[in-house]
Amino acid sequence: MKRSPAFLLLLALSAVIFALDSGVGSIASIAGDVKIDAFGTGAFIPAIKGEILYPKSLIRTGASGRAEAAIGGKSTVIGPGTTVKIANLIAQGKKASTSWIGAFTEVYKNLKTAATGQSDLMLGTRAAEAEAEENEWVVEEDDADLLEKAQARIDGGGYRDGLALLEKISSDSVPELRQRRDYLAGLAYFSLEAYPEAEPLFDSVEVLATDSPLGFADEEMRARTLFGLGVSRYMTGRERESLDPLRDLLSRDIAPTIDPWARLFFVKSLYVSGDLKGAEDQLAMARRKYRGTNYEASFAPSPAEL
Repeated sequence: MKRSPAFLLLLALSAVIFALDSGVGSIASIAGDVKIDAFGTGAFIPAIKGEILYPKSLIRTGASGRAEAAIGGKSTVIGPGTTVKIANLIAQGKKASTSWIGAFTEVYKNLKTAATGQSDLMLGTRAAEAEAEENEWVVEEDDADLLEKAQARIDGGGYRDGLALLEKISSDSVPELRQRRDYLAGLAYFSLEAYPEAEPLFDSVEVLATDSPLGFADEEMRARTLFGLGVSRYMTGRERESLDPLRDLLSRDIAPTIDPWARLFFVKSLYVSGDLKGAEDQLAMARRKYRGTNYEASFAPSPAEL
């Protein structure tokens, strides 16, 4: 049966209305090179402020780009050189609504990075300085100053200000400086609950530490890097990939402020990844460890209920 032009127009309008109704948020702000693939078709076009976001949408930022996505009453910063799936942000929001994860995010913001003297920022140890001289590394004094100022801002809760300072650091040729910059940026994004941006930064820190003689500056950096890497992967739907850094972290003597949260994320990642026995075994260990403490109730539910 042939359809009239009026019917076809009505059908098209209905499709548009349905698409609008299925929007999950919008682009709250943009700066620089920002593109969007609104319906997950693979076609990216320049984004505009206020543009509707859908579950299949992707936002891609260039080297100078930055965007802020508003979804479900929460804003997520999307940093430079990033591609983010809106579906992952939705999943992240659902996970964040879990009671113990909500409590975790508040506790984490109150943890401070270790105080680091300016000598550490300028390459840390005499051995590092000697290696830098041998390899003709050059640390611009301005970059070291920016790093110190950024750390002070981040330690004080000024995460966005700290990130703005870190973006000005240009000495990528100095591994230790680059590692410290990525570490602080990872902490800032993590504290802002911008897990898609935090994950590659923590990954960069770990790669520099394990694939080169650089190592970690101290045990705190190791612990918070592994923790941030594992949790960021869990929160962005990469539970199986979160297992290795969390397992490595829990094999070490870590701070009591991090240990219970690492165990909760580890149990949940094991369960979601299909290792029910592993999740139950780890949960039983955690229950024994935290019996009679303030964390006892957190480990009471089953892995499925966490």
